[in-house]
Amino acid sequence: MKSRIHNHTDILTGFDPDSGSDVVNIGDRTFKSAAELLAGAADISSAQNAPALAEAINHFATGGDFEVIQDPEAYECAYRAQLALEDPKAPYIERVVRFSDFGIPDFSAIRPPRYVNGQLVFFAKNSTTGLPYIAEIDHPTAMSNPTASCYEALSLSPTVLPNDLAP
Repeated sequence: MKSRIHNHTDILTGFDPDSGSDVVNIGDRTFKSAAELLAGAADISSAQNAPALAEAINHFATGGDFEVIQDPEAYECAYRAQLALEDPKAPYIERVVRFSDFGIPDFSAIRPPRYVNGQLVFFAKNSTTGLPYIAEIDHPTAMSNPTASCYEALSLSPTVLPNDLAP
């Protein structure tokens, strides 16, 4: 995943096969942990870099299990488009994810990554299901060693079928 910090330096997330660990590259520097990143790139934790830091922290916490939602409107459009393609009356099929089986999140709650009361707050979708989660990570304690336990599934409202609305 590639994102950019405020000084237009690219941040690349990846995997180092030699060490077997997730890494974040900023320019010509490679960081093998969130703690190392926070110590070695102090400007990464500024408010204007919250989107890039969210990508890095998410990468260290979950590898590829979650994707940061940087554009909530695009996420909502994609979610609703997928929902429109589904037949919620179709029988359940194992290992097939249908949003209609889960419900609809409150899209107005999903925002770009930011700091709130000293916490890095961002939304991410599960890479397998596409369902939204919120991550609230204290700075710098939990941020130095983030884990997937910082992620909480958003509440979902049941989907309503057109026939359910008929009198």
